[in-house]
Amino acid sequence: FMAGATSACFGAKPQEMVGRSLLDLVASADRSLMNDILEKARQHGKIDDLLVHVINVQGKETRTAVSGYQVPDYSDNFYLGLKLSPRPIGPPVKVESKTDRETGLLDKTSFTATAATVATAFARVGEQPQVTLVKIAGLEDLTHKMDAAQRSKVLGSIGQSLKAASIDGDVAGRMNADTFGFLHSKDVSGEAIARNIEQAVETASPEGAKIQPSVMTLDTEAGDITPEQVAKALAHTIQQFSSTGGFMKARNLSEALPSMMAQAFDHITYIRQISKNQSFDIVFMPICGLRDGLVHHFEALTRFRDTFAGASPYQLISLAEEADLIRDLDIAIIMKVIQSINDLTRIDAHKRRYLPPVAVNVSGASIANYNFTHKLYQLLSTDINMKDRLMLEITESAKIERLSDVNKSLQMFRNKGFTVCIDDFGAGAASIDYLHMLDVDVVKFDGPVVKRAVSSPKGSEVLAVMAHMCRDMRIETVAEMIEDKAMADKALECGVDLGQGYHFGKLASNPFIFNDKFAPIS
Repeated sequence: FMAGATSACFGAKPQEMVGRSLLDLVASADRSLMNDILEKARQHGKIDDLLVHVINVQGKETRTAVSGYQVPDYSDNFYLGLKLSPRPIGPPVKVESKTDRETGLLDKTSFTATAATVATAFARVGEQPQVTLVKIAGLEDLTHKMDAAQRSKVLGSIGQSLKAASIDGDVAGRMNADTFGFLHSKDVSGEAIARNIEQAVETASPEGAKIQPSVMTLDTEAGDITPEQVAKALAHTIQQFSSTGGFMKARNLSEALPSMMAQAFDHITYIRQISKNQSFDIVFMPICGLRDGLVHHFEALTRFRDTFAGASPYQLISLAEEADLIRDLDIAIIMKVIQSINDLTRIDAHKRRYLPPVAVNVSGASIANYNFTHKLYQLLSTDINMKDRLMLEITESAKIERLSDVNKSLQMFRNKGFTVCIDDFGAGAASIDYLHMLDVDVVKFDGPVVKRAVSSPKGSEVLAVMAHMCRDMRIETVAEMIEDKAMADKALECGVDLGQGYHFGKLASNPFIFNDKFAPIS
């Protein structure tokens, strides 16, 4: 079936190729996709520049563009042409697909990458699959009220339904606790699959709870954009849908991408600007003892100005991490917090009034960077008294890599007298790894963990176990989102030391409005 420059592609002569199966020439990771594309191509009669990896006799893989068309005069067999990529590669670096343990579905990152690759490949043969996103509001709280068997049955059923409806039976993912997505052909109804999930959840619910899933189906028509751009557009769409459960105006990813890119460019420009001139504000929230109600320390939070005034800073912070701008932004925020502490406490050149310590957030992406930690160490070394005024709170908005190296950096600050905290503990599977690998002084339990402790006996037991584990390690604990006395009492009952939330006080630009709650000092 082939003659010509086979040595470059396969390391074999033309006569050695005769009789070999085409799929045997394709790298194992791409065979399933290649097989699906060939089946679809029979319906449309052509393939346009499908990118796959072919393998030669030495086992080396080369990225190749496959094009071809069906030839009616030759029993409808295909004529295929293979074009070497301008960037030949050795054994490729592949991103290992990660799955959600409870549902068996791909995680968000693996799903967006896989769906983008498969959708782009299908477009090469004239197919336009669709992505359907399903958000089941309150699913996490609902399943936590179930016993282990019920929870496993419900989440397993969701996973099986989505995988069965997806292309290839495995292009389906769990975006977060209550949002799912799957790539499917146009003859599959996303609404119908969502109804099946709704019925499964309601049937298994011990209270017969009624749910109303939000559903959005989007064409994957991508125009001339690359799989990487499709993945970015899909990730953006998932983020918007997960946070709002709403519907985007765009009908397909090629329409979504330009607005997403333009918005991202504007946001990146804004991040760079505020990192340079510190044109943002710092507000303070008290963290108080659950036994005595006195302020133990404050958390300093950032509030942006201009068009971002009043908006949650989470999306901008996440974008700063993705765009590799977070280190400059973190340094700018820390400098602004130090300035605020000095301005608020200065009475005169020789005297300061007492203010409890202030915790400033530092991204996990920043603290894992040597240049950042070196710069921060130099910055904090300019004032020997800052160790009593400033605490470092490491956030999990970005996964912390190289834990052993990060721990060395944290100990450098702790040895200098600074208190180090971990934020959002219990929010992800990595939390236990952090506690095992990182030596810290304070752990802050994520808000939903605390809320579940109030709403269910199982949630209460989980929080109590984690709190007592921290106490055994001589680590202080903080419970987030304490909204009333009942929540404060439950957190204390579970063994948590400190609380943060509206029950103790809202955000304030002047922390001294809480001075009646400051602990007495000598």
